[in-house]
Amino acid sequence: MDPHVQAYIDSVSDGRWELFLRLQARLMELYPDLSVKKSYGVVKYYRGKGYIYLGYWKQGVSLYPGKIAALEEFEKRHPEIRTKVGTINLKVGEELPWEDVEMVMEGAVGIEN
Repeated sequence: MDPHVQAYIDSVSDGRWELFLRLQARLMELYPDLSVKKSYGVVKYYRGKGYIYLGYWKQGVSLYPGKIAALEEFEKRHPEIRTKVGTINLKVGEELPWEDVEMVMEGAVGIEN
């Protein structure tokens, strides 16, 4: 892995690190052909025209899929999880709605060329 990406991932040693690794592992399971680089200060996972960013925030890990239909659906299903335009903030220690997180990953990265 790119040393800049690895340095970013390893820049924390609390529960955020574990959550980040779980999200990254799921992305790579779903899309083993993803390319990875550090971009805009966080980690970008991309293939073809599809992309999603993962980044740390004070209480957890944010997913940045951009403004996509799957994010709008996620917001409807999970109003208790903080979202902003193009962003989902997942808190450490809270149960993740994995099926819906994967729906967002698919909507962001599953875009065909």
